[in-house]
Amino acid sequence: MTEPDSNSDLIPDPGVNYRWKWGLVAVVILLCASSFFNMRTGRGKTVNDATKLYLDVSIESRQVYSLQEYSPNSASGKQIARKLVTNLQEINSITHSANSTRVLAIIQNFLKDPAWQKTLVGLRTSKPRIDDKPLTAAQIESEISMWKAIFTGKTASEQASTYAKLIRTMDLGWHEHLALLALYKSSGQKNLAEEQSDILHSSTIRMGIIGILMILVGLVGLGMGILLVAFVAWRRKHPHVRIQPEILNMYDIRPAEALQPVQARVLYSIFVIYLCSMAGIRLLMTGIQSQGWLDFMKSMSPASRMSISILLAFVTTIPPLLLFLRFRRQGVVSWNDIGFKRGQTIGDIVWGICGYFAALPVIIIVTLIATQVFKHFTSPVNPAVTDALNSHNMLILFLTLCEASLMAPLIEETMFRGVFLNALHPSLGRVGSSLTSAGVFAILHPQLPAGFFSIFTIGLLFNTLYRNRNSLLPGMVAHAINNGSIVLMLSLMLAD
Repeated sequence: MTEPDSNSDLIPDPGVNYRWKWGLVAVVILLCASSFFNMRTGRGKTVNDATKLYLDVSIESRQVYSLQEYSPNSASGKQIARKLVTNLQEINSITHSANSTRVLAIIQNFLKDPAWQKTLVGLRTSKPRIDDKPLTAAQIESEISMWKAIFTGKTASEQASTYAKLIRTMDLGWHEHLALLALYKSSGQKNLAEEQSDILHSSTIRMGIIGILMILVGLVGLGMGILLVAFVAWRRKHPHVRIQPEILNMYDIRPAEALQPVQARVLYSIFVIYLCSMAGIRLLMTGIQSQGWLDFMKSMSPASRMSISILLAFVTTIPPLLLFLRFRRQGVVSWNDIGFKRGQTIGDIVWGICGYFAALPVIIIVTLIATQVFKHFTSPVNPAVTDALNSHNMLILFLTLCEASLMAPLIEETMFRGVFLNALHPSLGRVGSSLTSAGVFAILHPQLPAGFFSIFTIGLLFNTLYRNRNSLLPGMVAHAINNGSIVLMLSLMLAD
């Protein structure tokens, strides 16, 4: 542990100076958590609701396809089909987009629902998505004629290739194959129809395999959790027993110690600067949106918007980093004090992997409970998820993974565990500092209120990993696994 220079004039004074920092943190937290106080129940739907409904639709569409193929008259199949159509109608009423209209008509045709004819009329008043070019009236009428020919089985074979090329430009995702299946059946091209049917079957099977894997991972995690809790309990009773064989000592508990009060005050100041920097960026973005920034952002590609998001996240770390380096030169704090350790990399990685999967069953249970408790409230979806849903581009997937699995773990673990958790430890103790740090960590995420308890639970996990290894790396590994698995799961769910 670094011995601080108590005479340095850079070190914040205790007492009044320390208390007003608490007030400042409270103000910034309230500012960043404004979405929590703006939550609503039943006062209109937003694009955020459409995003969540689209996730449900991606699963329900595959379920309906499978049940229609193998058990078309089952009660469960009819119930899921009704729910799917209802969700698609709600998406269409929220977004009024051409794509939502197309998908609804495709599903209605597949279910042999004649309402697809009325749905297609909605193309005339639909709106293009952010990245789509507006269609002319002639193009819309031509498209409506195309869908009518496909859905009524009157597609000429010489028109099929032209129609197929047009459908592939619509970015319909999984529903593209359902549309092509209808096209090839309509034009009498059985081989091509069977090819699309095989793709649809493969996608449905893949979704089932993902579900089975999730169950298996949960069961494995439960077993790992029991073993990990038992090991920690045994270790606390026998702290001086040397583990055999010797190589296993790299995986042993290395509890973190509380820093000196002076160091804690310094780290607290750094965290306050981080929150102020983050709030400043958010206020700036809110202010310039009213001056045409929103239109400019809409004109950019999803990749460009995500690149700007990543850049702004790094910008928020510059002021606290400069302040940390200043105190480090004074000998007050060091990289070691905030969890950047050497010589225990393998053990830290193993702890991160095992810790995450051990806690996964608890995280899933808490998430399910919170979803039910807050089902009548509108909770925002993470912006990274929204961008990923709006594009099937591999570059978007790569940038989303970089943001979620590299940037977020590095910045958030450093600030919330290395800085904030250590700053609170001397005054609040192990339990109080962990609960407070996890609470602030959850509040500053956009997925409130439904996401609060699951993120709070994840924050407690990261805190526990830091406490038991005195290193940021286990939390970074667990954080990367959590975020990366969500992004990859979404990409598999939405894959063509």
